Amino acid sequence: MREIKDDIAIALDFIVPNLALHIYENRKDTLFLIDNEIALEYGESRYQILEGHFYNYYFTKNGSANNEYQLRETIIVKNSPRKDNVSEGRISPNIYVGSLPLTIYKKSTQHEWETNIEVLATKLDLNNISSVDPNFRKNYQFMLKDIAEKCTELLMQINSPVNQNFDVNFNQDHKTIYQRFAFVNALINTNDFSEAIQKIISSPTTKWREEVELKDTRSLRRLNSYSIRQIASRSNRVKLSNPIGKLYDIPTKIESSHKVETTDTFENRFVKHALEVFLQFCISCKESFIEHGYSKSKMEAQILIDKLENYLNHPFFKEIERPTTLKLNSPALQRKSGYRELLNAWLQYDLAAKLIWKGGEDVYKAGKRDIAVLYEYWLFFVLYNLIKNKFNLDKGNTSYGHLIEKTQDGLNVMVKSGKLTALDGVYEFEGKKFRVKFSYNRTFEGGAIYNKPNKSNSYSGSWTKALRPDYTLSIWPSEISDDEKAEQEEKIVHIHFDSKYKIQQFAIKTEVDENVVETNENENEELTADEVIMDSLQREKNEERKGNYKNADLLKMHAYKDAIRRTGGAYVLYPGTMTHTSFKGYHELIPGLGAFSIRPVEGENGTKELGDFLDEIILHFNNMASQQRRISTKIYEIHKNNSPRIINVPMPYDILPDETRVIVALYKSDEHLAWIQDRMKYNSRIGKVKGAIELTAEFISAKYLILHKKENNKFFFYEIDQKTIKPTVIASNDILFNGKEPRYPKPNQPFYLVFNLLKIENDFLGVKYSITKPTNYLYKKAVYSCTLTDFFNEIGESNIKFIQ
Repeated sequence: MREIKDDIAIALDFIVPNLALHIYENRKDTLFLIDNEIALEYGESRYQILEGHFYNYYFTKNGSANNEYQLRETIIVKNSPRKDNVSEGRISPNIYVGSLPLTIYKKSTQHEWETNIEVLATKLDLNNISSVDPNFRKNYQFMLKDIAEKCTELLMQINSPVNQNFDVNFNQDHKTIYQRFAFVNALINTNDFSEAIQKIISSPTTKWREEVELKDTRSLRRLNSYSIRQIASRSNRVKLSNPIGKLYDIPTKIESSHKVETTDTFENRFVKHALEVFLQFCISCKESFIEHGYSKSKMEAQILIDKLENYLNHPFFKEIERPTTLKLNSPALQRKSGYRELLNAWLQYDLAAKLIWKGGEDVYKAGKRDIAVLYEYWLFFVLYNLIKNKFNLDKGNTSYGHLIEKTQDGLNVMVKSGKLTALDGVYEFEGKKFRVKFSYNRTFEGGAIYNKPNKSNSYSGSWTKALRPDYTLSIWPSEISDDEKAEQEEKIVHIHFDSKYKIQQFAIKTEVDENVVETNENENEELTADEVIMDSLQREKNEERKGNYKNADLLKMHAYKDAIRRTGGAYVLYPGTMTHTSFKGYHELIPGLGAFSIRPVEGENGTKELGDFLDEIILHFNNMASQQRRISTKIYEIHKNNSPRIINVPMPYDILPDETRVIVALYKSDEHLAWIQDRMKYNSRIGKVKGAIELTAEFISAKYLILHKKENNKFFFYEIDQKTIKPTVIASNDILFNGKEPRYPKPNQPFYLVFNLLKIENDFLGVKYSITKPTNYLYKKAVYSCTLTDFFNEIGESNIKFIQ
């Protein structure tokens, strides 16, 4: 039973009689007291508070305020500034959950004692986001079990180091023992495991065996050859009153065999052996916890020990002997319900007990349940499997060995916050192949490295400060060998996901306790420039996990999308129930922002919606006419020249000089110019003759004609008609050349390409100017095509005269 309290008093008689620590709530219905039986069952403290709330405390002795004792300050516990005359302060758990040790010390002697309270989760409750989560224990165990299963699955997928033998050393590194215990506890302290044992006991495998016993010869009803031989040969005989033939005496007793059904089978011996191994592991863990003062962990281990001993004390196991061999290939072990689940737990235990996860230190500190970090790691495995399956990365030569490494004390899972862990491979869809890479905590370096002269837009990273999304999915064409080259060619797209456990139904948290600030333990230590960046990123991530951000979650997604080059989208992952809402930058799936609710529960937990989103991503990248693909191609074309050019010549805003083609042409005489201006036509040679133009798209699509003559500085600007009468091939005997005056001066080619001119541009592009000093660039060919940018850069602005 759980009682709601306004104030709870924790008796501290083990320190001094009638001393008590009082904790009272700042918000109603957030302080609880549970029965001893329930606390013992779950290995929790009777005194329970909620994450995300604030509480005050004070000490009393004999019912009056006492100032002799105080709590040690931590990032959660802050004492009152009036330390000399009061013993009070504030407890701010933020999003830390689990057992919260409170260290009590006497001010005069500095002697220390410890008591515990429990911090309960609220974020995973699907119905009431402001109260205690009734499914917290189940959800927390689910994430631990799921991570353990995924880790052991990884171990199963690689050839090495699975075959290596490791013994758990309980004295070598006590910090990893609770982590190993948590893995094993998540495997066997479940309803599924209990149900498997009950199925085995209620419907065990059996076999028939022969039992031999001495029986009175007179009671025998059936005789076989073995019985007849005993009658003829056994000693301790008695004479027959009526001999049977030459048989004058018979033995008083002979051996008789019969078949009986027994449960002492190889399969049941394995079950008993497995339970005994589990029990011995838990006993060893408990001894280690006692030795190192982990009182909360000792309680957890004792609960599991009691459960395993209860199984083994069942009469079913009394007649079952110890196994001499383990026949794990038994069909009954592999297929029969109950045995199958136990065999699976055994195989996972054999690896989980040897598993070390350096990245899980924040998750598996004894008694501490940093559920935000646990949720982040759990999401890694969710995304890992989702992306692996969606993009078929579990086929072919894809290796997962980089996620596991051998160490002196076991097998280490290489999933650690702040470290890059990637899953990559080639995905083929409808004949097209893409390279896919999934990264965890990939660091996109900041803008400082781009300030060097030899750096350009082609490099990866962030425009400004270094950024580190939790998860990054990168996709680019498979014909490009590596992601750096894809970055240079603007062919890669990054999609980021960030774990935000503190979000409740995607309502951004706006209230934080400004007094809760995590200090850097090494702030006086001298660090290199790279270490400073990495340290600041880790502190920033720690702040996020504690909830010390004001309305920054969606803004952080904007930062990822806008600051990290080639980012197509950034999405929040949080444990809520609301459906996904995305914000599209244009008319397509990416670029975009949004959120997905992924819940650590059995069954549908939101991954289907995320999986559908990945399906849309696949379809998007399969679309060769997508806007995103066009934009990236244009960006590459714009930025591939590292030396930007400058044009200060005034022109309309809708004119893009780099994309506006012009034809620069010589006119050969005043008669030729008069013909052009009268007909509003310009002709050019075609074919394999001297001075003929190349019929290229750039030439045909030119928007302006610039006429000039080598002997003077006169320039004439025309707009070329590209809509009404497009460039046309006309014969030299056409009336156009030989009709009314002025006639074309001496047409000497059979055919010409003729451009239709709209008007004379005396104020070309809206500004009147003339070119004062032509350069040799103008005379490299009689007729050629270039962009406005090339034309003005080659002419030089000093040679352009603006007419007011």
